[in-house]
Amino acid sequence: MAFALASLFGLSPHLAVLFSTGASSVWWIARYYRRSRRLGWDPLRTRFAAIDRKLMLASVAGALALNVFPDAAIWILRGAGIKVADIPADAIGPSGIEQLPLTVLFLVILAPFAEELMFRGLLLDWLRQKLAAWPAILISSLIFALLHDNHLMTGPIGWVELADRFLMGVGASILALRGQSLRGSFVIHAANNMIVCITSALTEA
Repeated sequence: MAFALASLFGLSPHLAVLFSTGASSVWWIARYYRRSRRLGWDPLRTRFAAIDRKLMLASVAGALALNVFPDAAIWILRGAGIKVADIPADAIGPSGIEQLPLTVLFLVILAPFAEELMFRGLLLDWLRQKLAAWPAILISSLIFALLHDNHLMTGPIGWVELADRFLMGVGASILALRGQSLRGSFVIHAANNMIVCITSALTEA
């Protein structure tokens, strides 16, 4: 709905995506905040409590590894003689340095915060009440990957994208369970998005 309104007012695809992402993220965070007060859920401060330094470093290292993975996978596939298209351009990425501040606000801060609250905060917690840790991690990570924009019809590159998002879900889930906090999963998610945004801005500039 937010995307349709943004498009109606003539915003570019990039700004329309930012607006809809920001609106849905703020709505989700506000909804959790209201429900936590009414139902006695852990408040946001507790959900994103501080974690130890090793887990924080692991979060950043994980984000770096996730950004290396697609290129490494493409290199291996092409080395094996498999035709792999380039990763499709993403309208959500900034096309210049001037778009970076707004993109960082929405895609590096708000969206990861809301998504970690949703996927690792609620979905993973709910699955953990019914399943052992690893099945819960794998199921929540697969749902996380499938609900993102994947170009599966483009062939191998679409599956590389899906695998990359699935691995992020696994890493974020492990960090959330190890640290008993969403801070580590937020850091890996936000750092990954930051690297993508900076790379996109510099490439398109």
